[in-house]
Amino acid sequence: MNRFLICVLFYSLGGHFLLADVVELQDGTRIEGTILAENPDSIEIQVGSNEAGTIRRVLIIDASEIRTWMADAARRTSGREENAVRHLDGKAYVEKLLSEAQLKIDRKDFTSGIREFGQAAEVAGKDVDKLDPADRVGMLRLKVNAYRLQLAALKGNENYLSESIDVLEDRLDELEDAYEDDVDKYEEAKSTMEVELDPTRQEIGQRFTQDDLARLEQNMAQRTRQYRAARKTLRDNIADLKRQILETEMSMELSEEYEDQASDELKTAERSRR
Repeated sequence: MNRFLICVLFYSLGGHFLLADVVELQDGTRIEGTILAENPDSIEIQVGSNEAGTIRRVLIIDASEIRTWMADAARRTSGREENAVRHLDGKAYVEKLLSEAQLKIDRKDFTSGIREFGQAAEVAGKDVDKLDPADRVGMLRLKVNAYRLQLAALKGNENYLSESIDVLEDRLDELEDAYEDDVDKYEEAKSTMEVELDPTRQEIGQRFTQDDLARLEQNMAQRTRQYRAARKTLRDNIADLKRQILETEMSMELSEEYEDQASDELKTAERSRR
């Protein structure tokens, strides 16, 4: 983790928490809120929320920047005693990251979910050589699982993008068909008006005037501009989605490679454990 890395996360959670905990940084800065978890290399503290309590602002503070922290109110203890906060060990923390990433995928937020699966894999593989054999195997299994979930999410994203392209291409076809119908109607109406407005015709009580013809042409010109703008937007969106599919396919190749590497690490750890 980068030095003094403070990330702001937003969770859709219910419930209410006490607001009297304090984290004191090495430079003397005091951050007050509610400590949610002590992780192996960081502390999570809630420092605000919306009125409904459904969106919370949470800081993740690198342990290297913390001088001390205190859990106040009914659980008033200080330092790093186990009963001071709800402790999350490395395994539980990774599982938490995986769960949150899956929720994002379920909401079709593929970009965030895919990124967080990668973050979970990175956390799971951090300093595994320092763990005892059983814990090392457990963390590497989580790492492999994280990459497998990331790969599945990438495939899901690819399918979602392809389906979106199909929808836009159908809209483009409908737009072009509708415009062709408009052109046919315009040409028919214009031909009728031009015949009746022919100065060689001596009919009385003509239905149209030159102003009518001018308005018809103006309306068609406006319709053409609207059609071309809408067509360009759809084509640009389709091109962007195709670009995203190419990027997703490249990410899938990387994810497969990372999964293979993690699987090899796991096999080595399992042999060493035996």
